[in-house]
Amino acid sequence: MIRLWQAFGDWMRAHIAPSLKATLAPLDAWINTLPSWMGTVCAVGLFVVAGLVLSTLSRSYIYLGAPDQARWRDLRIWTWLVLLPYIIIYIVF
Repeated sequence: MIRLWQAFGDWMRAHIAPSLKATLAPLDAWINTLPSWMGTVCAVGLFVVAGLVLSTLSRSYIYLGAPDQARWRDLRIWTWLVLLPYIIIYIVF
């Protein structure tokens, strides 16, 4: 199995990688001109957008299948509680 995987990798490097490098070279050059903090902004932005999209779910959908509508079962709150550490990590580090 390992030999098969190595053969596949060699084939990809020989046939696919050169065309991908040539195709993606302009995008790569443009990304290299961006400041390093732009990656942080993009990552945090994606987390915030995901949280906002999930926050727009209706209350009936959030509690679908729940035995009661206790506040601690609200998945919109859990979404932000789970995303918040990731946002903090990307901002701080």
